[in-house]
Amino acid sequence: MTKRSIVIIVILSIVTSIAGWWLAQPVAPSDVRDVPRTTAQKVRLSPPRSPAPRVDALPPAKPDTAKVPAKPEGPLARLFADREKAFKLTATQLQGYLSANKRNAESLLAALRLTGDLQFLQEAARNLPQDASVQLELALRSGDSGERLRALEAMRQADPENALADYLSAVEHLRGGDPTSAFDDLTRAPGKGRLDSYSATAIQSAEEAYLTAGYPPVEAKAAAMMGVAIREAEPLRELAKSLEAIQKAYSGSGDAASAESVRLMGQALGQQIQAEAPFFIHELIGMGIEKKFVDAASGSTREQEIRERSDYIRSLIGNPKWEALMHHGSAADLSLYLDRQKLFGEEAAMRWWIAR
Repeated sequence: MTKRSIVIIVILSIVTSIAGWWLAQPVAPSDVRDVPRTTAQKVRLSPPRSPAPRVDALPPAKPDTAKVPAKPEGPLARLFADREKAFKLTATQLQGYLSANKRNAESLLAALRLTGDLQFLQEAARNLPQDASVQLELALRSGDSGERLRALEAMRQADPENALADYLSAVEHLRGGDPTSAFDDLTRAPGKGRLDSYSATAIQSAEEAYLTAGYPPVEAKAAAMMGVAIREAEPLRELAKSLEAIQKAYSGSGDAASAESVRLMGQALGQQIQAEAPFFIHELIGMGIEKKFVDAASGSTREQEIRERSDYIRSLIGNPKWEALMHHGSAADLSLYLDRQKLFGEEAAMRWWIAR
């Protein structure tokens, strides 16, 4: 697979280079056999022994940046050529969109993401404090740990079946040196039905904002897909690294039962991310997390399943038909593809296009 194709999937699938090494491995591009994705099970977990061993705090992760093609072409050339400029809107451009939506939570959060102006988030938090997506944005953007925890508790109250609030709360508790509270979050999360960052709503609202601002329809669709940041990815990877360190500390102290409890928490996290993944990048992040916690007894079987699924994903990304669509497709074909991706998911849209 070429560097250029890696860049395209980075952009159109909202992909950062968090799991990019997976996409760089060679796989036959014609291999598009179906390989099922991981299914998360609702499991009951037991907390490990308290107090937990002390582990060193982790430094914040710094995601890499990706280069864009030297000579962008096709209907999306403007987006590829100057991503920073093409994706941003001004408050003036958003006035009509905000007014049409009566400055509801969805429109204010879209304005926040498209302008970077935190005043829109402050307005949403002030006027719409019961909205779970508003509280998630606060939790991911605030520089104050206490405010982040309060936002996550409000999110949990507003959307009690969303495990993301529990996992992000566990991150905060571990950062603050409170593993007991973190373990409470982690035993609660796998029993919930969803892990949702509200990306589908964010993509739809961004597309509507771009259309209102005068973007051509295919640009509006693509920019909405390309511009939604996966802000929860780094905290979840941080959580996995912390759990890995705690598991090793329990093992080192001879407490095999507690080490196993933490291992199961980490594996549940990885599997739940995969099962709920709206895009391949989420699924690859979940695979990377789960691999840290595969137990010795079933490790070879589960690692093989993960390897087959990641090979399958790369086979779709490297397929010549899909690459031709991204590089040379017409506005009509790209619009059809992006609509299907939004409605049915990335995998289904790719398989549909390749089968045409």
